[in-house]
Amino acid sequence: MKKLWITALIIIQTGWVLAQTYPTIYVRHENAKFYKQPAYRAEVMGLLQLTDQVQMVRKFNDRWVIVKVNGQPGYVERWNVTKKLSRQKRKSTSNVPLIVVEKQN
Repeated sequence: MKKLWITALIIIQTGWVLAQTYPTIYVRHENAKFYKQPAYRAEVMGLLQLTDQVQMVRKFNDRWVIVKVNGQPGYVERWNVTKKLSRQKRKSTSNVPLIVVEKQN
Protein backbone atom coordinates (compact mmCIF):
# COMPACT_ATOMS: atom_id res chain seq x y z
CA MET A 1 0.00 0.00 0.00
CA LYS A 2 2.88 2.35 0.81
CA LYS A 3 4.46 1.72 -2.60
CA LEU A 4 1.13 2.43 -4.28
CA TRP A 5 0.88 5.85 -2.57
CA ILE A 6 4.47 6.74 -3.42
CA THR A 7 3.94 5.73 -7.05
CA ALA A 8 0.72 7.77 -7.24
CA LEU A 9 2.43 10.84 -5.78
CA ILE A 10 5.33 10.54 -8.23
CA ILE A 11 2.92 10.26 -11.17
CA ILE A 12 0.92 13.28 -9.99
CA GLN A 13 4.05 15.36 -9.45
CA THR A 14 5.48 14.39 -12.83
CA GLY A 15 2.21 15.28 -14.52
CA TRP A 16 2.15 18.65 -12.78
CA VAL A 17 5.70 19.47 -13.87
CA LEU A 18 5.08 18.42 -17.47
CA ALA A 19 1.79 20.33 -17.63
CA GLN A 20 3.37 23.56 -16.41
CA THR A 21 3.11 26.28 -19.02
CA TYR A 22 5.00 29.53 -19.15
CA PRO A 23 3.19 32.82 -19.80
CA THR A 24 3.96 34.59 -23.05
CA ILE A 25 5.64 37.96 -22.69
CA TYR A 26 6.56 40.47 -25.35
CA VAL A 27 9.68 42.40 -26.28
CA ARG A 28 9.37 46.19 -25.89
CA HIS A 29 12.01 47.13 -28.47
CA GLU A 30 13.58 45.59 -31.56
CA ASN A 31 17.00 43.95 -31.08
CA ALA A 32 16.68 43.33 -27.33
CA LYS A 33 19.64 41.17 -26.27
CA PHE A 34 19.09 37.57 -25.18
CA TYR A 35 21.95 36.54 -22.84
CA LYS A 36 23.31 33.14 -21.83
CA GLN A 37 23.99 34.33 -18.24
CA PRO A 38 22.56 37.24 -16.20
CA ALA A 39 25.44 39.62 -16.92
CA TYR A 40 26.19 42.27 -19.54
CA ARG A 41 29.53 40.64 -20.31
CA ALA A 42 27.92 37.25 -20.88
CA GLU A 43 27.56 35.72 -24.32
CA VAL A 44 24.72 37.24 -26.33
CA MET A 45 22.78 34.31 -27.76
CA GLY A 46 20.65 36.44 -30.04
CA LEU A 47 18.70 39.60 -30.64
CA LEU A 48 14.97 39.50 -30.01
CA GLN A 49 12.46 41.04 -32.38
CA LEU A 50 8.91 42.19 -31.66
CA THR A 51 7.57 39.08 -33.40
CA ASP A 52 9.56 36.54 -31.32
CA GLN A 53 7.66 34.14 -29.05
CA VAL A 54 9.13 34.71 -25.57
CA GLN A 55 8.00 32.66 -22.59
CA MET A 56 8.75 33.86 -19.07
CA VAL A 57 10.10 31.10 -16.82
CA ARG A 58 10.58 33.26 -13.73
CA LYS A 59 12.01 36.49 -12.39
CA PHE A 60 15.71 36.02 -11.55
CA ASN A 61 16.26 39.27 -9.63
CA ASP A 62 15.34 42.95 -9.95
CA ARG A 63 17.29 43.28 -13.19
CA TRP A 64 16.95 39.94 -15.03
CA VAL A 65 14.17 37.61 -16.15
CA ILE A 66 14.71 33.96 -17.12
CA VAL A 67 12.97 33.29 -20.42
CA LYS A 68 12.65 30.67 -23.13
CA VAL A 69 12.92 31.66 -26.76
CA ASN A 70 12.22 28.85 -29.24
CA GLY A 71 12.69 26.38 -26.37
CA GLN A 72 16.14 27.75 -25.50
CA PRO A 73 16.56 29.21 -21.97
CA GLY A 74 18.34 32.48 -21.38
CA TYR A 75 18.18 35.86 -19.70
CA VAL A 76 16.67 39.18 -20.73
CA GLU A 77 16.81 42.49 -18.93
CA ARG A 78 13.52 43.04 -17.13
CA TRP A 79 12.79 46.43 -18.70
CA ASN A 80 13.09 44.95 -22.23
CA VAL A 81 9.98 42.79 -21.80
CA THR A 82 6.34 43.42 -20.96
CA LYS A 83 3.13 41.46 -20.54
CA LYS A 84 1.37 43.73 -23.05
CA LEU A 85 1.54 43.35 -26.80
CA SER A 86 3.56 46.15 -28.39
CA ARG A 87 1.64 48.74 -30.40
CA GLN A 88 4.12 48.30 -33.22
CA LYS A 89 3.38 44.57 -33.37
CA ARG A 90 -0.41 45.14 -33.37
CA LYS A 91 -0.35 47.48 -36.34
CA SER A 92 -1.50 45.82 -39.52
CA THR A 93 0.34 46.78 -42.67
CA SER A 94 -2.65 45.77 -44.83
CA ASN A 95 -4.57 48.94 -43.85
CA VAL A 96 -1.73 51.30 -44.69
CA PRO A 97 -2.35 53.06 -48.01
CA LEU A 98 0.29 52.64 -50.67
CA ILE A 99 1.60 55.93 -52.03
CA VAL A 100 3.30 55.81 -55.40
CA VAL A 101 5.59 58.69 -56.23
CA GLU A 102 6.56 59.10 -59.85
CA LYS A 103 9.88 60.61 -60.68
CA GLN A 104 9.55 63.50 -63.13
CA ASN A 105 12.24 64.19 -65.68
